[in-house]
Amino acid sequence: MNVMARSRFSALLILGLIPIGLGFGMLWHPAGLDLLSDWVAVYLLPLFFFGVGAELRGEFVSGYFVSRRNLVAPGVAATLGVAAPALLYFLFAGPSGGGWAVPTATDITIGLAVLALARPSLSSTLRPRFLALATIDDVIALIILATVFSQSVQPLAAMLVIASVLLVYLTQKLKGSLRFIGLPFAASAFVFCALAGIQTSLVGVALGLVFVSRRNLSIIQELNSWVVLPLFTFFVSASAGASLGAGVSLAVLFGLLLRPIGKFLGIAIGGAVTSKLFGNKSELKSWSIIGVLGGIGFTVSLLLARLAFKTDEAGYVAAVLATLAATCISAVVFLFISRSRQEHRDERSL
Repeated sequence: MNVMARSRFSALLILGLIPIGLGFGMLWHPAGLDLLSDWVAVYLLPLFFFGVGAELRGEFVSGYFVSRRNLVAPGVAATLGVAAPALLYFLFAGPSGGGWAVPTATDITIGLAVLALARPSLSSTLRPRFLALATIDDVIALIILATVFSQSVQPLAAMLVIASVLLVYLTQKLKGSLRFIGLPFAASAFVFCALAGIQTSLVGVALGLVFVSRRNLSIIQELNSWVVLPLFTFFVSASAGASLGAGVSLAVLFGLLLRPIGKFLGIAIGGAVTSKLFGNKSELKSWSIIGVLGGIGFTVSLLLARLAFKTDEAGYVAAVLATLAATCISAVVFLFISRSRQEHRDERSL
């Protein structure tokens, strides 16, 4: 199965699990549900972020970021695309325990799946810039994770995390199968990270960045597509369904529903202005379309929602529902625009 087909089917599976998880949580809330949900988020989801780190390394070594100039426009667009929805949320709903962080992240997996549904010429044109934007966007979100949502850090355990990641990096200098000597050090990095009070997802990214071999990366991608993300989606949805009885925070709901507007404005303005300053044209149309696609948020946004509203069930339910609604709105608008552009071109060619 090629990359586009896998991303489409994976996205359909993930989206299909949302109503199933919500219904499961509403009808049956077993005692261990929250514990299992926490376990998936702490110990399984970092595998997804490992994939993010490995993809980022690949972009720097042989991809879009080989030319460092290509970092500028996506970097500015991603930064403004993080700031604008966070500011809109803050103005509408206030800090709400860190809820402002929820609309900041753009989902790479769902975004690429929606992009793959567009016509091939548009998909191939926008894919590198969207991937660059979403990757930088996720890095910023991880910085927010590290600075806002990590617990009081235990210095000794944190030093052991750094030492473990460094040992993994050094083992990657070895040849062939000897590189797998680093696997126990990678496992110890996750254990020490949990003990240090640091989000384990951060270690996932760090290990992805230092992991040299890309031979088995496809296995990681398959696990993320068919195991990690579906399980995370199901348990997040089930937790939200179980909390529906607590009501829905309208301030959080409407604050997060502004996400597509904030993402569109931040990405379109940031990308177009920077392209104009560092290139020959602003590429406003392209960055505007990417801005619409940037309104799609899922994995990282839902993780941030879990952390921001850990003790606020009404806020958590609102965050999950608003994130899903904003994602659907952004996807539908993007597909409508892409189809309209295609029809317009077809008319011109007659």
